[in-house]
Parts: sequence; C-alpha cells; structure tokens
Amino acid sequence: MYDEFYEHFVNKKKSKGKTIIFSFINNLIINLFENENIDILRFDIRDFSYLYHFKDINRISADDILPLLKYSMESLKLNNQKKLLAVDLPITEIFYNSSFSLDKIINFYYNSKADFLVINYDYVINDMINKLSKLKIPSIIYCKNPDTKYNDKQYNNLLEVESMGALMIILENFSSSFVLKLKNSLIIPVITNDLKLKSDGYYAQFSSVFGFYNDNNKKYLNLYDLIKDSINDCIIDIQKN
Repeated sequence: MYDEFYEHFVNKKKSKGKTIIFSFINNLIINLFENENIDILRFDIRDFSYLYHFKDINRISADDILPLLKYSMESLKLNNQKKLLAVDLPITEIFYNSSFSLDKIINFYYNSKADFLVINYDYVINDMINKLSKLKIPSIIYCKNPDTKYNDKQYNNLLEVESMGALMIILENFSSSFVLKLKNSLIIPVITNDLKLKSDGYYAQFSSVFGFYNDNNKKYLNLYDLIKDSINDCIIDIQKN
C-alpha cells in the first residue's frame, strides 16, 4: 500500500485538499469518528501517556500499546470504518541493547496492524526511514520545535526526510514562515497543529480538541468540565434518594 498512499496524499496536496488527522485513545473513542471526513486516526503516545497518567513516555513499550490497538482495529472493522490507522513508534522499539534494531521496528509495525508508523523526528536514526520505505512500510515524521525559532539545519534535515521515503510530516510549534517554506519545498504533505497556518492539513490531538489541555486556541469542547458537572449531578441525585 506504500505506493498507493504516496500517490493519494501527494495528489491530494496538488489539488489543494486538506489531510485531516485525529488522535484517539481507545476503541470506544474511535467509534466517534464513524462517517466523519477524517483521513487518518493516530494513536498518539503523548496523548495516551497524558490521559492515562502513564509512566515516562520513553518507557512505553509495545506490550503497553498493542492490546489497545488490537481492540481498536476490531472496532474499526466491526463498524466498517474505512479510516487509515497510524501508530506512534515507541522509542523502546527502536533500540535493542543500546543499538538500533530494524527488526524490532518491523515486528512492531506488523503486530500493530496499522497503516502508518509515526516516528519522532528526534529518533530518526541513520537511514531508518529509507530502510522502512524500501520494505514498503509507510512512515509519517512528527517534529516538535522546542524553541519556535527558525532553524536552517532543521529545515534541511526535514527536506531529506522526503528523499528518504517519508510520506508526510507533522509539525508542531513552528513559525508560519518555516511551515510555508517547507510546504512549498516538498511534494509530500506538511501537516500542522495550528489552523491559522497555511499547511497541507491539520492534526487534531484528542486532549486539546476536547479540553483536557488548557489550550483555548485548539479547544472545541470542554469535556473535562462536562464530566465534572455530570459527576456532581449524579451525586446530587444519589443523595436525594
């Protein structure tokens, strides 16, 4: 499917179409996206870690993730959802005894049943993406700018990501000028988490969109307060009886 995905998303970019990616956290939430115009559902390790108060994100392993993905895939099939699934690659599946392990990455991908691997830019090692693309394993690169400053070296490195075979790039906290320059320099889509930026699509993180993070620029529903109100209403009803 690698070649088909590449052609589809590159053509979508050429036609000015927006690629939409939403994160999800379990098989219950994934059913909310049924019949919605969403291209890719992403299992975001940061979202998972934050919402479940999980251990250090760098220690999350395949054993923590794969059971959830199994039920999510079954839920997608049960509801006949034709959504593509992307899963973040845990850092624990990149290394083995302090060395890079391509076998661990490949095993994780096939066991996840996902369509895409999402790889943190900070852990793109040697020619990892190139090796994956030769094996027809589609990859999406996620990159978060730590200081929001323009960086020529980072720009050039992200250009190389396309030549290695990545199918898409997700940027967070970059300036509009950086995003626009990169978008215009690449054939593959450049996605951002900021609606105000003129990118090739939007990445919506579950915890931001539904109000678990205190980010009013990305919040569309304050689910935290709604749940709190429901708990209080339930307690009041219990006390009345």
